[in-house]
Amino acid sequence: MIDRPDATTLLSAMADALIADVASALGRDPSEAPDPTAHYTTRVVANLCRILARETELGPAASRATIRDLECLLGRPGSLPELVARLDDRLTVDGKRPVADRLDRVEVFNVLKADVARRLAIARPDYAVPGQ
Repeated sequence: MIDRPDATTLLSAMADALIADVASALGRDPSEAPDPTAHYTTRVVANLCRILARETELGPAASRATIRDLECLLGRPGSLPELVARLDDRLTVDGKRPVADRLDRVEVFNVLKADVARRLAIARPDYAVPGQ
């Protein structure tokens, strides 16, 4: 049995403490704080803690989903870096053969859009991609 908080919980608690205690102690208005850069830095660090918490929670599933999408699109298994490199190669025009002959543009767009939506859910959930 695990009887300690996980990384997500700890990072969220750190962010909350930074905002509730440190930032509020520095004052509501950064220009009135004893050190205005400390106010800004506190908010940045709190935001980074929240991003890391979401990465810890959502990152592994997001990577697996992107790998699955790329494997389906490219018709071969591989690691994420290998699949991304393969997609890059496939999207590069070589000679007279246009990109559209090799991969369906709509499928490529859908895979990339889904990946962006997963990344935004981690980095900036308030920037939701419509339809995702």
